[in-house]
Amino acid sequence: MSLLLLMRHGQARFGAAHYDLLTELGERQAVETGAHFARAGSGFDEVLIGPKQRHAATASGVLGQLRGAPAPVTLAALDEFAEATDILQAAPQVCSVAAEEMPQLPRAAQLRHYDTTIEAWLQGRVRLAGRPSAADFRTRVARWLREVVARPARSQRLLAVTSAGVIAAAVADVLDLPVERMAQFTRVLRNASLTEIAFSAGRVSLLSFNGVTHLPPSLATGM
Repeated sequence: MSLLLLMRHGQARFGAAHYDLLTELGERQAVETGAHFARAGSGFDEVLIGPKQRHAATASGVLGQLRGAPAPVTLAALDEFAEATDILQAAPQVCSVAAEEMPQLPRAAQLRHYDTTIEAWLQGRVRLAGRPSAADFRTRVARWLREVVARPARSQRLLAVTSAGVIAAAVADVLDLPVERMAQFTRVLRNASLTEIAFSAGRVSLLSFNGVTHLPPSLATGM
Protein backbone atom coordinates (compact mmCIF):
# COMPACT_ATOMS: atom_id res chain seq x y z
CA MET A 1 0.00 0.00 0.00
CA SER A 2 1.06 3.59 -0.64
CA LEU A 3 0.24 6.60 1.50
CA LEU A 4 -1.06 10.02 0.49
CA LEU A 5 -0.65 12.47 3.35
CA LEU A 6 -2.81 15.58 2.98
CA MET A 7 -1.56 18.51 5.04
CA ARG A 8 -3.52 21.71 5.51
CA HIS A 9 -1.39 24.84 5.36
CA GLY A 10 -0.34 26.64 8.52
CA GLN A 11 -2.43 29.46 9.96
CA ALA A 12 -3.05 32.19 7.40
CA ARG A 13 -4.11 35.80 7.97
CA PHE A 14 -7.90 35.47 8.17
CA GLY A 15 -9.58 38.88 8.26
CA ALA A 16 -6.48 40.70 7.01
CA ALA A 17 -6.28 42.53 3.70
CA HIS A 18 -4.05 39.76 2.33
CA TYR A 19 -5.15 36.33 3.59
CA ASP A 20 -2.62 34.34 1.59
CA LEU A 21 0.29 34.74 4.01
CA LEU A 22 1.21 32.63 7.00
CA THR A 23 1.12 34.19 10.43
CA GLU A 24 4.15 33.73 12.68
CA LEU A 25 2.19 30.95 14.35
CA GLY A 26 1.52 29.36 10.95
CA GLU A 27 5.24 29.35 10.19
CA ARG A 28 5.94 27.65 13.53
CA GLN A 29 3.26 25.04 12.79
CA ALA A 30 4.97 24.17 9.50
CA VAL A 31 8.42 23.88 11.08
CA GLU A 32 7.07 21.76 13.94
CA THR A 33 5.38 19.43 11.47
CA GLY A 34 8.64 19.00 9.60
CA ALA A 35 10.44 18.32 12.89
CA HIS A 36 7.81 15.67 13.66
CA PHE A 37 8.50 13.94 10.34
CA ALA A 38 12.25 14.12 11.00
CA ARG A 39 11.90 12.58 14.48
CA ALA A 40 9.75 9.79 13.04
CA GLY A 41 12.20 9.17 10.20
CA SER A 42 9.42 9.86 7.69
CA GLY A 43 10.55 10.72 4.18
CA PHE A 44 8.53 11.36 1.04
CA ASP A 45 8.93 10.15 -2.52
CA GLU A 46 7.03 13.15 -3.82
CA VAL A 47 5.80 16.48 -2.46
CA LEU A 48 2.87 18.24 -4.13
CA ILE A 49 1.62 21.72 -3.25
CA GLY A 50 -1.17 24.06 -4.23
CA PRO A 51 -0.34 27.31 -6.05
CA LYS A 52 -0.89 29.72 -3.15
CA GLN A 53 1.84 31.44 -1.13
CA ARG A 54 0.58 29.79 2.06
CA HIS A 55 0.98 26.36 0.47
CA ALA A 56 4.55 27.05 -0.64
CA ALA A 57 5.52 28.66 2.68
CA THR A 58 4.10 25.72 4.64
CA ALA A 59 5.94 23.21 2.47
CA SER A 60 9.15 25.20 2.85
CA GLY A 61 8.85 25.11 6.63
CA VAL A 62 8.23 21.37 6.59
CA LEU A 63 10.90 20.40 4.07
CA GLY A 64 13.50 22.58 5.72
CA GLN A 65 13.52 20.06 8.57
CA LEU A 66 14.08 17.03 6.31
CA ARG A 67 17.26 15.86 4.65
CA GLY A 68 17.10 14.92 1.01
CA ALA A 69 13.47 15.95 0.59
CA PRO A 70 12.25 16.21 -3.02
CA ALA A 71 11.51 19.62 -4.49
CA PRO A 72 7.78 20.37 -4.30
CA VAL A 73 5.70 20.24 -7.48
CA THR A 74 2.94 22.84 -7.81
CA LEU A 75 -0.47 21.61 -9.02
CA ALA A 76 -3.51 23.74 -9.87
CA ALA A 77 -5.71 20.84 -8.72
CA LEU A 78 -4.60 21.52 -5.14
CA ASP A 79 -5.81 25.11 -5.17
CA GLU A 80 -8.60 26.17 -2.80
CA PHE A 81 -12.07 26.84 -4.24
CA ALA A 82 -11.95 30.49 -3.10
CA GLU A 83 -10.11 32.87 -0.80
CA ALA A 84 -11.52 34.03 2.51
CA THR A 85 -12.15 37.49 1.05
CA ASP A 86 -14.22 35.98 -1.80
CA ILE A 87 -16.34 34.06 0.69
CA LEU A 88 -16.93 37.04 2.98
CA GLN A 89 -17.81 39.24 0.00
CA ALA A 90 -20.49 36.70 -0.97
CA ALA A 91 -21.87 36.47 2.56
CA PRO A 92 -24.55 39.17 2.08
CA GLN A 93 -26.30 36.77 -0.33
CA VAL A 94 -27.31 34.62 2.65
CA CYS A 95 -26.46 36.61 5.78
CA SER A 96 -28.10 39.73 7.15
CA VAL A 97 -25.02 41.90 6.83
CA ALA A 98 -23.93 44.46 4.25
CA ALA A 99 -20.64 43.91 2.44
CA GLU A 100 -19.20 47.19 3.75
CA GLU A 101 -19.98 46.16 7.33
CA MET A 102 -18.09 42.86 7.18
CA PRO A 103 -14.54 44.21 7.85
CA GLN A 104 -15.74 45.94 11.03
CA LEU A 105 -17.32 42.83 12.53
CA PRO A 106 -15.56 40.87 15.32
CA ARG A 107 -13.59 37.84 14.17
CA ALA A 108 -16.17 35.46 15.71
CA ALA A 109 -18.98 37.08 13.73
CA GLN A 110 -16.96 36.97 10.52
CA LEU A 111 -16.30 33.26 11.05
CA ARG A 112 -20.01 32.57 11.51
CA HIS A 113 -20.81 34.32 8.23
CA TYR A 114 -17.87 32.53 6.59
CA ASP A 115 -19.21 29.11 7.64
CA THR A 116 -22.78 29.94 6.61
CA THR A 117 -21.65 31.10 3.17
CA ILE A 118 -19.54 28.00 2.52
CA GLU A 119 -22.45 25.76 3.48
CA ALA A 120 -24.75 27.70 1.14
CA TRP A 121 -22.16 27.42 -1.66
CA LEU A 122 -22.00 23.67 -1.16
CA GLN A 123 -25.79 23.53 -1.41
CA GLY A 124 -25.76 25.60 -4.61
CA ARG A 125 -27.50 28.60 -3.00
CA VAL A 126 -24.54 30.97 -3.37
CA ARG A 127 -22.23 31.71 -6.27
CA LEU A 128 -18.72 32.97 -5.63
CA ALA A 129 -17.71 35.48 -8.29
CA GLY A 130 -15.09 34.06 -10.64
CA ARG A 131 -14.92 30.79 -8.70
CA PRO A 132 -16.10 27.26 -9.53
CA SER A 133 -19.36 25.79 -8.34
CA ALA A 134 -19.12 23.25 -5.54
CA ALA A 135 -19.86 20.42 -7.98
CA ASP A 136 -17.13 21.54 -10.39
CA PHE A 137 -14.64 21.92 -7.56
CA ARG A 138 -15.43 18.46 -6.21
CA THR A 139 -15.02 16.99 -9.70
CA ARG A 140 -11.61 18.64 -10.10
CA VAL A 141 -10.30 17.27 -6.81
CA ALA A 142 -11.79 13.82 -7.44
CA ARG A 143 -10.11 13.64 -10.85
CA TRP A 144 -6.72 14.45 -9.31
CA LEU A 145 -7.22 11.95 -6.49
CA ARG A 146 -8.15 9.16 -8.88
CA GLU A 147 -5.04 9.83 -10.94
CA VAL A 148 -2.92 9.52 -7.79
CA VAL A 149 -4.49 6.31 -6.46
CA ALA A 150 -4.33 4.64 -9.88
CA ARG A 151 -0.53 4.72 -9.85
CA PRO A 152 0.93 1.23 -10.23
CA ALA A 153 3.91 1.80 -7.91
CA ARG A 154 3.64 0.41 -4.38
CA SER A 155 4.89 1.64 -1.01
CA GLN A 156 5.15 5.27 -2.04
CA ARG A 157 4.77 8.14 0.44
CA LEU A 158 3.32 11.32 -1.00
CA LEU A 159 2.84 14.62 0.81
CA ALA A 160 0.30 17.12 -0.55
CA VAL A 161 0.19 20.57 1.08
CA THR A 162 -3.10 22.24 0.30
CA SER A 163 -6.20 23.87 1.82
CA ALA A 164 -9.26 22.77 3.77
CA GLY A 165 -11.61 22.64 0.77
CA VAL A 166 -9.37 20.27 -1.17
CA ILE A 167 -8.95 17.97 1.82
CA ALA A 168 -12.69 17.99 2.50
CA ALA A 169 -13.43 17.16 -1.14
CA ALA A 170 -10.88 14.33 -1.17
CA VAL A 171 -12.24 12.81 2.04
CA ALA A 172 -15.83 13.08 0.80
CA ASP A 173 -14.80 11.37 -2.43
CA VAL A 174 -13.05 8.51 -0.61
CA LEU A 175 -16.14 8.02 1.58
CA ASP A 176 -18.48 8.39 -1.42
CA LEU A 177 -20.40 11.26 0.18
CA PRO A 178 -22.40 13.90 -1.72
CA VAL A 179 -21.01 17.40 -2.26
CA GLU A 180 -23.18 18.89 0.50
CA ARG A 181 -21.55 16.64 3.10
CA MET A 182 -18.20 18.37 2.54
CA ALA A 183 -19.48 21.02 4.96
CA GLN A 184 -18.92 18.68 7.89
CA PHE A 185 -15.20 18.59 7.08
CA THR A 186 -14.26 22.06 5.81
CA ARG A 187 -14.60 24.10 8.99
CA VAL A 188 -13.25 21.52 11.45
CA LEU A 189 -9.94 21.09 9.64
CA ARG A 190 -7.14 22.41 11.84
CA ASN A 191 -4.12 24.35 10.66
CA ALA A 192 -1.20 22.06 9.72
CA SER A 193 -3.42 19.02 10.28
CA LEU A 194 -2.63 15.67 8.68
CA THR A 195 -5.10 13.39 6.88
CA GLU A 196 -3.94 9.96 5.70
CA ILE A 197 -5.26 8.15 2.64
CA ALA A 198 -3.94 4.67 1.81
CA PHE A 199 -4.11 3.46 -1.79
CA SER A 200 -3.03 0.63 -4.04
CA ALA A 201 -3.82 0.21 -7.74
CA GLY A 202 -7.09 2.11 -7.58
CA ARG A 203 -8.22 0.94 -4.15
CA VAL A 204 -8.38 3.71 -1.60
CA SER A 205 -9.12 3.98 2.14
CA LEU A 206 -9.22 6.78 4.70
CA LEU A 207 -6.78 5.98 7.53
CA SER A 208 -7.03 9.16 9.61
CA PHE A 209 -8.51 12.64 9.45
CA ASN A 210 -7.45 16.05 10.75
CA GLY A 211 -4.70 14.85 13.08
CA VAL A 212 -2.80 17.49 15.08
CA THR A 213 -1.17 15.35 17.76
CA HIS A 214 2.20 16.18 16.19
CA LEU A 215 1.73 19.80 17.34
CA PRO A 216 2.08 21.02 20.92
CA PRO A 217 -1.24 22.37 22.27
CA SER A 218 0.04 25.93 22.05
CA LEU A 219 0.31 25.57 18.26
CA ALA A 220 -3.07 23.92 17.62
CA THR A 221 -5.44 26.35 15.86
CA GLY A 222 -8.55 26.00 13.75
CA MET A 223 -8.40 29.06 11.49
